[in-house]
Amino acid sequence: MGKYLREGLVAGVVAGFVAAVYLATVVQPILGEAIALEERSGHGHEPLFTRLGQQIGGAIGTLFYGVLVGLILGVVVALTRHRLLGDDRQRAMRGATASFVCVLLVPFLKYPGNPPGVGDPATVSRRAGLYLVFVALSIISAWSAWRLARTLRARGRSREVANLAGVACYIAAVALAALVLPGAGNQVGLPVELVWRFRIASLGGSALLMAVAGVVLGARLVSDQSAVVTEVDVHA
Repeated sequence: MGKYLREGLVAGVVAGFVAAVYLATVVQPILGEAIALEERSGHGHEPLFTRLGQQIGGAIGTLFYGVLVGLILGVVVALTRHRLLGDDRQRAMRGATASFVCVLLVPFLKYPGNPPGVGDPATVSRRAGLYLVFVALSIISAWSAWRLARTLRARGRSREVANLAGVACYIAAVALAALVLPGAGNQVGLPVELVWRFRIASLGGSALLMAVAGVVLGARLVSDQSAVVTEVDVHA
């Protein structure tokens, strides 16, 4: 486990740094437009921190978030390495892809992120709570779908049929959750085009972070395995 945590930490630092650069160059300009429009509309409020302070804080937060993602991904690969086919590179990429879909993409479809100027500030806690509930339901649904696929394979079903049943189960579960949970009730006070630019850019940043974490972790784990094999061959 120690090796996976160590390599996950390295992958998380790299992914967090790349995502922080993306945040500064792609997302921050859009965020600046949204803040400027909000202030001109007269609905802005006095910020606790300056824009520079917010940008630095956002970069540091993204770096720490990348570290957390890398560590969790390392644990996931360590725990599933004897249950999934392929090498550690493939497991890392599958873990990163599954995490992105279940934790980020699917919740985004129901509760997309918003820039300042969208949503009633008085409902921030409610909206955050709904988002976290949907994330939890998505994770539980994914785990249940995976268990279903494993059970079907154990009972003699082909891998294709079992995987298809698992995917169908997950889609049905999250679709039901999306119908049952209430909407965020966002009050859009900005141009729709700007809002969606921010949403897509933010989702792209999340995808970039997960992809970099998966690629770096998989590459480092495979590199470690190759080094061990080489050392064994030399001693042999």
